[in-house]
Amino acid sequence: MQESIKQFYASLSDDTKEELRVYLERRFATRKASPKVGVVFDILHNCILKCKGCGTNAAFSRDMRPISCAPTITQINKVFYKLKEYSYQTGKRIFVNIGGGEPFLRHDILDVLKLAADYFGPENVGVDTNAALDNSELLLTEALQYVSYIGTSINGLRDYHNWWAGNDDIDAFTRATTTVRNLCKNPANSSKIEVTSVATKKNMAELPSLMQYLTDIGIKQYSVHRAIPVGRMALHQDLIPDASDYLHLLISLMHGATNTGLDFHIHHSIESIHAALLLGMDTYLYDHIGNPDALSSIGIDPECNVVFDPWCTTGCWKQLSSGNLLTHPGTLDEMLHTSDSVFQQTAAFTSSDNRCNGCPVKCSGGSRIVAATHELCGRPNNAISVQDIYTAMQAVDPACPLYRKDSC
Repeated sequence: MQESIKQFYASLSDDTKEELRVYLERRFATRKASPKVGVVFDILHNCILKCKGCGTNAAFSRDMRPISCAPTITQINKVFYKLKEYSYQTGKRIFVNIGGGEPFLRHDILDVLKLAADYFGPENVGVDTNAALDNSELLLTEALQYVSYIGTSINGLRDYHNWWAGNDDIDAFTRATTTVRNLCKNPANSSKIEVTSVATKKNMAELPSLMQYLTDIGIKQYSVHRAIPVGRMALHQDLIPDASDYLHLLISLMHGATNTGLDFHIHHSIESIHAALLLGMDTYLYDHIGNPDALSSIGIDPECNVVFDPWCTTGCWKQLSSGNLLTHPGTLDEMLHTSDSVFQQTAAFTSSDNRCNGCPVKCSGGSRIVAATHELCGRPNNAISVQDIYTAMQAVDPACPLYRKDSC
C-alpha cells in the first residue's frame, strides 16, 4: 500500500508536494478552529436551471416568478426549533445552509433567512443560489444581512456554464456574473460571496481561467465541489474526474489561488484523503454525525426528512432517513442516536474498522456517499435496498489513490 501511495505522488516535484502539504495543514487548522454540526436544508424542489450535476434532480421551472412551496414557514420554524433544541442538548454549534432547488424562487425566502438568523445567528447561516433570476441582485442584497455567506454556482466560463445550466432561454452565465460583479462593488458584500464550481472532466482545464475572471469581477472566495453521481449527475458518469484528475486539479487551482489571491478550497472529502495519505493525519472523526469527516453535513429534504447526507434527497438514497422532523415525536438527538436509527446503522458500516474495506489508514475515507454510488452504479434505484447501500458504503472512495475498481 505504501508503494502505491508513493507512486501516486511521484509525478509531483518536491516543491509542489511541499505546497500541497502547506495547503492541507492550513485547511485542517481552519477545520479545528470551527467545529460545528453542518445541516443542509433544501427548502424546495424547483429551479429555473436544469444543471447536469443537480444532486436533488430539481424540477425545471421556466416560470421565474416567486412560488409558494412546501415546507411552509410554520413548518420551517418547527425544523429550526428542533435544530436549536439539539444544539442546546448537545452543546454543539449548528450551521444551517439553505439550499434547493433555487431557494430564491420562494416568495418568502427573506423571511426564511431572517428566521434562521434569529435562531442561529447570521454567522451560522448560509444560502446557495444560481444567481440567475431576473431579480437576483435585489434579493441577494437583502439576504446578505441574514447570512455569513452566499454560495453562488458558476461552473465554468460562458459556454461551459450555459451548457451545464441547461436552460437555453437565458444566458445564465451573464446573469450570475453580472449579479456578483455588482454585489462585489461593495467590499462588505464581497467577503460574503463565495463562488462554487463542480469539477468535471469537461471543465477542469478552464477552472484556473475562471479563477482569474472571478478575481477581476471582485470575488474573494472560491471553492470547487465534487461531481457526485446522484440525481442528474448519475446520468453523466463519464464526466466524473478520477483520483489523478482531482490531484492535478487541486495543484493547478492552488497555483491559481497564489496568482490571483483568491481564498480557495477544494471539497473537504478530497482534502481529507490527501491529508491522511500525504501528511499522516488522522482525519477520521469518531463522534461525527453522518460521514466521519469534520466538514460533512447531514441533510433535510423539502419534506423535512432528516437524511444521512445532503446528497440523500433523491432516488434510493432517500432510504437513509431517520424520520420526519414534523411528525416524529422525539427530539432530533433521539432521531439520530436511537439504536435503530439509520444514522447509527450507517455508522456501523462506515466505522474505522469497516470503511474502505478495512483500510488501516487513519482517514475519514473521503465521502461515503461517493464510495457507495460508485459501488452501486449501473443498478436501477428500485433494485437497491438500504442494506445494499450500507454494504456499498464500505467501499473505497474513487478519489483515493488506493481505489482499484474499474470505472463503471
